[in-house]
Amino acid sequence: MLEHCIRCPALLKAVHACPNPISEDPIANLLNFGSTFLSMGCYISFLAIVTISITRKTTRGFCIFLLLLAQYGITEVFKVGLQGLRPQGACSTSFGRPSSHSAFVGSLAGWLIMEVFFTPANAKFRYWKWYEPLRNIAFLALLLVPSSRVYLNYHTWFQVVEGAALGSMVAVGLFLYIHNFELNQNFQGLLRRFWNETGFDDNLSTSSVLDSQVQELVDNYEMVDKLKRELIIKRDILSRKVDALEKSGAAVQSALKKDN
Repeated sequence: MLEHCIRCPALLKAVHACPNPISEDPIANLLNFGSTFLSMGCYISFLAIVTISITRKTTRGFCIFLLLLAQYGITEVFKVGLQGLRPQGACSTSFGRPSSHSAFVGSLAGWLIMEVFFTPANAKFRYWKWYEPLRNIAFLALLLVPSSRVYLNYHTWFQVVEGAALGSMVAVGLFLYIHNFELNQNFQGLLRRFWNETGFDDNLSTSSVLDSQVQELVDNYEMVDKLKRELIIKRDILSRKVDALEKSGAAVQSALKKDN
């Protein structure tokens, strides 16, 4: 094992994020730091998603949690089965085919792409304020994380592309299975029962947010229409009163002329 791998901190070794040796080139050092950060970010993101899924207790978060478990398990099975070696000089002796980091970002990006095309525009989760920013970060990570794995010499380009493709296929398969009621009525029934009994918020269903906004507009229109009708009635009453006053005034003037 190379010297910089031996000196690498235990935490970075554990997450397969040992940086390359320090260079005199500032750009190379920046790329080195960024690649290490991105590699660690996958593990941090995994923990963050698990934490959010548990604390927010949403059905979508639970499905993404299942996705991450599925892609991790399938990736490890492929690693053991294929037994692909990492590049020469890598700071790890474990199997490297396919890339777990790339499978992670590939699965998230694949799931999010499926949501864009196959979930209703008024699904509840789309109204979460962090949905679009996190989605865009996931798409960006799909490009940056595999590159960082190659830059740190943990994987070849073939291994990271293979990992991203595998993660995406797991995401597409699981998404279609979960969202196809005809295909998995029993599984969906178990999920729904579990979510109901544990108090999960069903943010996969169509949102009441848009419905409530539409209803609010309808209510406002009805209120305006009601006020308009009331104003018309009041205008007519006021008009009749004005006519009556004019007639009374004319009658008084006529009486005064006769007296004169």
